[in-house]
Amino acid sequence: MMPQIQAGDTIEIRRRADIAEAIARMIQAGEGFRVPLVRAAAEGALSLVATQGGKPIPARYLKLTRPTVVVLADDHPDAAGPGRWPQARKLLRWANVTILHATGGSAEHYAMIAASTVVMRKVLLIEMQQCHHAAWCALAEQHRPRLKILSLVPPPGDCHPHCGAPAGEAVH
Repeated sequence: MMPQIQAGDTIEIRRRADIAEAIARMIQAGEGFRVPLVRAAAEGALSLVATQGGKPIPARYLKLTRPTVVVLADDHPDAAGPGRWPQARKLLRWANVTILHATGGSAEHYAMIAASTVVMRKVLLIEMQQCHHAAWCALAEQHRPRLKILSLVPPPGDCHPHCGAPAGEAVH
């Protein structure tokens, strides 16, 4: 049985059955695009640490010696951009590469993020609404040339997040 998650809790999921259940829940919630990253963590290729709402990443996770990806989930309805994340500058100093993800999730993106983490060792993935991309980009640029930056944005004419179902689509 999966542990109950409370706001601010640190949860470590290690048992294969619990990881499989977490993956099934992700898929059911429409978050299946993250599965390649979770599977890479389950296979031991990397450590995956995530937070949202500006909550800090505990220091012990930033001291891991294995490849680690830290995910800042700033992609929800009350997302506020980097101003809500007091730890953002420290995380940008910690990272070897940051990925500014301002487009809809896709399994291909998250498979690439997993592979990049194995190679680059310390990856900061910032999932964001497109409207916060410029602010996150400006903050990350302050750490160049040491910090490598990959910026993923929607194609011209598209936006993220999408509001509602596209015209002609049925929602079940």
